Amino acid sequence: MQWVQKQKGFTIIELLIVIVVIAILAAITIVAYNGIQDRAKQSAAAAASTQALKKVAAYAAEHNDIYPDTLEQAGVSGSILGKYQYTVNNNSSPKGFCVTATENGVSSYLAQNFTYTSSSTQTVHQSAPQAGVCPGHVTSNQTSATNFILNPAVRTVPTGWGALASTGGAPSGGRVTSVSGLSSLGITTAYRNTLGGTPGSWWRVQNDSDVSVTAGDTYTLSGYIRTNVASNTGVIIIWENASGATISESGGSFTASTAGGWARRSVTAVAPAGAVTARFHFGANSAGAATNYIDATAAMFTKGSAVETYADGDSEGWVWNGSSNAASSSGPAL
Repeated sequence: MQWVQKQKGFTIIELLIVIVVIAILAAITIVAYNGIQDRAKQSAAAAASTQALKKVAAYAAEHNDIYPDTLEQAGVSGSILGKYQYTVNNNSSPKGFCVTATENGVSSYLAQNFTYTSSSTQTVHQSAPQAGVCPGHVTSNQTSATNFILNPAVRTVPTGWGALASTGGAPSGGRVTSVSGLSSLGITTAYRNTLGGTPGSWWRVQNDSDVSVTAGDTYTLSGYIRTNVASNTGVIIIWENASGATISESGGSFTASTAGGWARRSVTAVAPAGAVTARFHFGANSAGAATNYIDATAAMFTKGSAVETYADGDSEGWVWNGSSNAASSSGPAL
């Protein structure tokens, strides 16, 4: 009689144990690989920022300690492709700059006595590569924006702001504080034009920032407007030539607004041929009466067709490109 030997296989429990062990080993391998990959990306970004710093420093050594206006001037390759972001301040004492390098979605920055103003004035000096971005710069998953209007929220004495009225009116303008209704934007100030005399068919607030523009490029103007009576409100871009004379206007298609309510108005337009600068009107075109008023604030003039969420140098991640409330401001689009 011949005996048949029974073949013993793996039990279900043994198979599950093997699968669990394999999964654990795979997870450990993936984590280790990701860690190595992240360190490699950070090292590449750090090396790129260090390279840029050396070239900027070399440029300054050859130009009486003046830093270049752009990285291209210092011969930094890749700057045109958006690999780098660079901000310089040759007017501070001491002079300074900050450069951000991004490689494979990872950013590193270096700074040399870089003084900037956000909600307060601060100085960054980062001699060793640091993960992250310079103040006012953006990460790889963000887009940058610049608000070219000076004193856009009328937080200080309203230089550049003024009151206008049509024939017969006697405009009287000034900064008003404790403005309500825009707390979500961090804004409590505005410019007010109070009507006098016998107002005509329109009254406006003007911002005369005289922003530099490039003919053929697209720009967007926006701002918050309110009047104490029901009216039609809107915004206008006034394009000017090199002599400051008006070439043409964009906007003027005003929309009905309720009394006392803030309305955000905007217009997108292409700068016409010959345009060198621009100024801006925030207005109403319904018939007004003496003591009526119009308020304007939270003004933005940005490049491109997007109506960006309002921001200025006091907003999160943004900086003033010069003195607080007296310069353009930049940061991530909010």
